[in-house]
Amino acid sequence: MIYNVTYNDRKKEVSSAINKLVGKPFGLIANLKKRGIGSQPYTVLDVNEQLREYTGPLTNLSKCNIELRPSGIIIYFSHRYTNFAWPIPYHHLTIYQNGEITTIFHHTDFIKFKPKIEGRGGQLFLKKVLHEKNQYLSGGQIPFG
Repeated sequence: MIYNVTYNDRKKEVSSAINKLVGKPFGLIANLKKRGIGSQPYTVLDVNEQLREYTGPLTNLSKCNIELRPSGIIIYFSHRYTNFAWPIPYHHLTIYQNGEITTIFHHTDFIKFKPKIEGRGGQLFLKKVLHEKNQYLSGGQIPFG
């Protein structure tokens, strides 16, 4: 589910729903140990039809960021003046990479992107995501229900 995280009256409801899906944000110490929990900006290349109603027509200005959480990731993107968050638990996360183009799937929804800034920063962050996912899944922490 995609949440509107633009300032509104339901901020507590939205943040508690996101925290329930992917866990509370990492604290300062964990953030420093992980050497950051947020990605550089990525340029969005394509999304499926269901996500297109949130992203609008894609242009070179369409971008997204990824945040690590204990039980998953959150992909942040915006359309016009509205900000959206798409939380994806690790047990539903699938990542495909072809060169510098990356596609993230959650069930049948997907977002395809490439690093906005040339270099290895985007690749290193995605390796960090895969490492966190493997640690989470090998710990037997898959929630059922």
